[in-house]
Formats: sequence, C-alpha cells, structure tokens
Amino acid sequence: GDRGFPETELGYQLGLAAGLLDSNLGVRVLHVPFDGFDTHDDQADDHNEMMNDLGACLAALQDGLASRGLADQTLIMTTSEFGRRPEENGSGTGHGTAGPGLLCGPVVAGLHGDAPDLNALDDDGNLVATMMVEEYYATIAEGWFGIPAASVLADSAPTNGFGADLFST
Repeated sequence: GDRGFPETELGYQLGLAAGLLDSNLGVRVLHVPFDGFDTHDDQADDHNEMMNDLGACLAALQDGLASRGLADQTLIMTTSEFGRRPEENGSGTGHGTAGPGLLCGPVVAGLHGDAPDLNALDDDGNLVATMMVEEYYATIAEGWFGIPAASVLADSAPTNGFGADLFST
C-alpha cells in the first residue's frame, strides 16, 4: 500500500485509491469494499476493531489526498447495504432497516442530518431512517457532480434540503 496507510486490507485498498486519484487518468469514482460488518456474535469487539480501522484509514486517506493537493477535489462517501437493530440478541444484533452513511473531507460543509432516535423505533424494533438512501444519492448527484438526480435515479428523489450547499467547493 501507500506510505502512511495502516497495514490492513482497507489501508492497502485506500492507498491504491489515493494513487489512482493522483494518476492523472481522469478517475472520477472509486469503490473500495470494507467487509465484515455482518456480525451476529462478538459484535462489540468486532465493531470496535473495524471502526478503529475505518477511522485510521480514512484519516490516512485524507492526509494522503491533502499531501497530493487533491483533498479539496475529493468527496469521501461511505454506505452500508443494511443497518443493525439496536436490541442485543446474544452478543450481537440482528439486521435492521436504517444503515449508516458518511460524507467526509474538507469539501463537506459541516455536519448535516439527524441521528436516529433510539427511543422511537418502528413496530419491528428498527431504527427509523432520517434520510432515505435515494436522498443520499440525489444529494451527491446534484450537489457534487452537478447532474439532475432524475437523470441517474429511477424516481426523482429530494436532496433533503442539502443540495449544493452541503459542499463547500
């Protein structure tokens, strides 16, 4: 991997991503998988380890992009295909309907959105999403790429009021 990245699979992948972004090949989008969050046992230890790895790797990526002069041209985005229910079942939790998503980097103008309310679960014990995934992608399509969300999403999704003002550049 790239110097400065943790010696983990994610660190290696993000080091490669930083190199590709710096390659002058016109790369606009990269996808880096980070597996292992489908925990049902020993979740506290596993999630702690994975979140520490994610944090260290995202910090290294941001530092690497900044040292290359690319930080203000790069949006870092995380998604998850499913969430977790807040209620413990053994030493883990079951699949839930609200999953996390982050937009990071100096191009993001502060914190936006609301955290789910642990005291207002749906009838099945799931967190209630505060933003639909379509809104997340619509915000990025319109605010970052400057293209109408309707041109890339089947249904025209609102940007949850964030739009272009979410981004500082």
